[in-house]
Amino acid sequence: MATLLHIAASPRAEASHSRRATQEPISERQRHESALTVVLCYLAAEPVPHPTACFADTSLTAPPKRNDAQRAVLAPSETLTNELDAADVVLAFTPTHNF
Repeated sequence: MATLLHIAASPRAEASHSRRATQEPISERQRHESALTVVLCYLAAEPVPHPTACFADTSLTAPPKRNDAQRAVLAPSETLTNELDAADVVLAFTPTHNF
């Protein structure tokens, strides 16, 4: 079973032209691969936090030495990294304002 990671960056959700444009290639892929799992990474709904000094320091700390607060700081990054690692295909669409 293949996994497609769909990264959507438009803040307009279903009203987004770029979001609608992704449906055709996803549907086409699903027609050819019925067991395809699609994972949506909707960046407007769950924005990626900006790296902080704590994030940088924690990422340099060996995992067994991290405390609960440090693990919490890295959690969003770990989630995104795991989604990317698990994906066989990545489809990223972003709006092109004033194109």
